[in-house]
Amino acid sequence: TTSRPELWRTSNGRGVGGLKSIDGPKPAYPPARSAVLLAVLVSGLLARPAVVFGQIEWEPDQRLTNDPADSDGTSVTSDLNGNVHVVWQDRRNGNLEIYYKNWNGIEWTPDLRLTDDPSWSFDPDVTSDPSGNIHVVWVDLRNDPTLEHGEIYYKRWNGSTWSVDQRLTNNGANSDMAAVASDRYGNVHVVWSDERDGNSEIYYKRWNGASWTSDQRLTNNAYDSWSPSVACDPAGNGGCPLTWS
Repeated sequence: TTSRPELWRTSNGRGVGGLKSIDGPKPAYPPARSAVLLAVLVSGLLARPAVVFGQIEWEPDQRLTNDPADSDGTSVTSDLNGNVHVVWQDRRNGNLEIYYKNWNGIEWTPDLRLTDDPSWSFDPDVTSDPSGNIHVVWVDLRNDPTLEHGEIYYKRWNGSTWSVDQRLTNNGANSDMAAVASDRYGNVHVVWSDERDGNSEIYYKRWNGASWTSDQRLTNNAYDSWSPSVACDPAGNGGCPLTWS
């Protein structure tokens, strides 16, 4: 199969922030004590779809963590089979580590520790791809003894095992606020804030199923650009829009 080149489109609107969208590649075809809570929007099965909106309601709050330390910084996604995947940062081990659990349609799995390093691992984001693989990115301070410069790390669940932690950035400046999304073809898109240029700029890289692309700078201005978010159109028609502050 052949692929068409990546194309970033830029949209400028009023106010602070920005929007980009990537097309392709496609085949030719808080500090206080906290716990993780979940609220789920559900709807009943009705004969007439026109009245579904009148039946939507929220389930009661459900507590997902129960330990004396802080559990916060959550991110959630669901896969094509309806399983729900949650990641968060947790202090139960003394430092911040990344934890994970999932709802398999019947029950929640036990908390699973994804990182194990004396330094801090925090601010996770999670997505799933059409094959059911789970992709997690986070900020990690293990490479800087001063605990000032974060790097972006990644790991993947392939349906049977978790991969080893993989470092995605490698520069002397701070890299943080990572976000991840997967498109309908299984490509994994990662964006983050990076200070390697002096101020904070938005950077991007992609896993194409075989390797990671090089870091690509998406913003270029004298002011800070940070807190990116990315999502991919599941139908493949809208590319992967990216926003930031």
